[in-house]
Amino acid sequence: MSLTSFSFGEEFRRILHERHENNLEIELVGLLTKQSKVYTLSYDSKILSSIFEILCEPIIAEVCYQNDLIFEKSSQTSYPDFT
Repeated sequence: MSLTSFSFGEEFRRILHERHENNLEIELVGLLTKQSKVYTLSYDSKILSSIFEILCEPIIAEVCYQNDLIFEKSSQTSYPDFT
């Protein structure tokens, strides 16, 4: 695929659909311990961005791999944790 016709968003949606053909529905309510205790999540931006990264990183890495792009992890002091 040439970079002039490359759309990261389209590629991301394509891979997301391939991985979750029957739609992806996630409802996050908290962290569950081995003892079945649930700790509710706050709307803190650090927590929300971490969840975003956990869910999206494998798809972003796949887009990069399939399109000969470089996927690099950054240090913990920057956002997002990947480029």
